[in-house]
Amino acid sequence: MADEEALLKKGAYNLVKIREYSSERVDQISRAIYQYGGGKKIAECIERLRIREKLGCGNQEIIVLSVGELNKNKNHEAVIRAMPLMENQNIRYFIAGKGRLKNDLQKLARKLGLEHRVHFMGFQKKIAEIYQCADIFVFPSKREGLGLAALEAMASGLPLLTSNHHVIRDYSVDGETGYIFETESELADKMTLLAEDAVQRTAMGLHNRTAVIGYGLAGVHERMKNIYENLEKTNGKNR
Repeated sequence: MADEEALLKKGAYNLVKIREYSSERVDQISRAIYQYGGGKKIAECIERLRIREKLGCGNQEIIVLSVGELNKNKNHEAVIRAMPLMENQNIRYFIAGKGRLKNDLQKLARKLGLEHRVHFMGFQKKIAEIYQCADIFVFPSKREGLGLAALEAMASGLPLLTSNHHVIRDYSVDGETGYIFETESELADKMTLLAEDAVQRTAMGLHNRTAVIGYGLAGVHERMKNIYENLEKTNGKNR
């Protein structure tokens, strides 16, 4: 276990360092790294920089992302209200989704002086690109059937900040997949913690890529198979 943790931290550190490079620097070293099998990671980093630049974000800014309809249940308001509680001014909040609360949330952001740090992206067809350029995924829902967006974020290698809803806790594990919060103040503290620790963010993201596999099609099929097999065994005993 100690060896696995050491390897995870080493991999996280390497990813963090390469993400700190400018696009020019990445371009300079990309040919050499391709020769040693690192071409895929370099290509991902270049694409990540391109998307961030398109969003108006530098590489040193922290992109916190939520994906979901703008309604009361998705609770984006909690994240907006948590923003002024943080000293770190490099954190920017992007919401991908549309809904009837857009105007209310925009008014709240303006009231709190956050109009330049809270961004309403509307519906995004190429949502995978947005996940790729983000640093943290926040899922503040008051209730969920499962929470597909959070699972997509895990598959994209993002650490999670989630509400303490019982269904979300099936895959959101405090201190492993990211952090769970109860209040806006706690959310601000956890967001700051992840924003200021790039190695931890990346390590949790790498963990999430593996942890989410059980929620894929193959994993679901295996779970359903086990359920039916157990039911058959139980029915057989009762006959």
